[in-house]
Amino acid sequence: MAVRKITSEKMEKALRLKAVREALNYTQEEFANKINISLSAYKKIESAENNISVNVLNNLKKEFHISADLILFGDFKDLNDAWYGVQNCSEEDKMIIYSRLMHYFLRKKSDNQDGDIEETIELTNKILDTKDI
Repeated sequence: MAVRKITSEKMEKALRLKAVREALNYTQEEFANKINISLSAYKKIESAENNISVNVLNNLKKEFHISADLILFGDFKDLNDAWYGVQNCSEEDKMIIYSRLMHYFLRKKSDNQDGDIEETIELTNKILDTKDI
């Protein structure tokens, strides 16, 4: 049986993946289920025994909107970059961003509470679908 060498690069990827998982408050088992791999496969990735696959990176993107660049290279735009982009976009784009954020948080609230806010969510959907904002 060949012994696999754990490189510092592989360990850095594993540590970034672990940091993401912990920031999302998932156990290894829950996170593995979310990204559609076995617990043992996930543990091997997080311990840097195995490399992270393109399939896993794709599942991270689909499930959590986490870019491959963040895991592979540690590259990510910080909040200041995002804020700069918002400040310098058109008023129409600002309204779309606001509407999408409102929709996102209303959906989260309705998922976590029994309150009926479907009418508000329907209104935000109409706002998002409107071209003439």
